[in-house]
Amino acid sequence: MYSIQVKPLTSKAIPVESDIDGLNPASLRQALSPWSPSDATRPGSDIPKVLYLVPNGGNPTGAGLTLDRKKEIYKIAQDYNLIIMEDDPYFYLQFTKVISLKSCFTINLIS
Repeated sequence: MYSIQVKPLTSKAIPVESDIDGLNPASLRQALSPWSPSDATRPGSDIPKVLYLVPNGGNPTGAGLTLDRKKEIYKIAQDYNLIIMEDDPYFYLQFTKVISLKSCFTINLIS
C-alpha cells in the first residue's frame, strides 16, 4: 500500500504499533512525541496531518478497536489536529454490535 498510495504524494508514513485490540494509543503518542500539539497550528510544520486506521477487522489479525481505544485515539487526534481517515470496510460484517468511531465524537464548529 505505501508505495502505491502514499509515496507519490511525497508523504512519510510513520509506523504505530497495534495489538489484539488494534492500534495502540500509547504507541501513537510515542510516534507523535517529536512534535508538540501547538506545532499543528504552525505554518510549515512537518507534523503529521492524517491518521489512517482500520477500526474493525484489521488485516491480517482481524483486530478491532475497543470503545475505550477509539475514544483515546480520538482525543490524541484532537490534541494534534489530525484528520482521521477511517477505512472500515468490515463494519457491517461484525457479529456483535460495534460502535463506529464517528459516533464517539462531536464536531465543534467555530464561527
